[in-house]
Amino acid sequence: RLLHAPDPSAPKTAGAAGAAMRPETLMPAAQRAAHHIAHLLREEQAALAVGFLRNADNADTAAERTARPTHPVHVVLDNLRSAYNVGSIFRTADAAHCAEVVTCGFTPHPPLHPKLSKTGFGAVESVASRHFDS
Repeated sequence: RLLHAPDPSAPKTAGAAGAAMRPETLMPAAQRAAHHIAHLLREEQAALAVGFLRNADNADTAAERTARPTHPVHVVLDNLRSAYNVGSIFRTADAAHCAEVVTCGFTPHPPLHPKLSKTGFGAVESVASRHFDS
């Protein structure tokens, strides 16, 4: 503990000043001050990292994203059930500039599955995809 018990031989103080010096009232105030300092440090670190961090999506259109060069990586999804996972994989493939996503079997695939456009956040339109029934 940072604060120690008061010395019993010390003279007692009365009033608001004495109440403010008690350890049980100092600890919550010290914790609040530490919380505020930590918050200010996080704000300062975020301001310094403006070149590294972004809080908004890239403003590229789907046509501009498809015009970018891609890596020769083809992602194959075979019998995945969750449309949410497939949407996440489309987002990852978009970020990694993969050539295409190939879906097989009962995997949800664009444009038939409505949840993909919701979970894909535009990546479904910008990444090439094909579907095979088996």
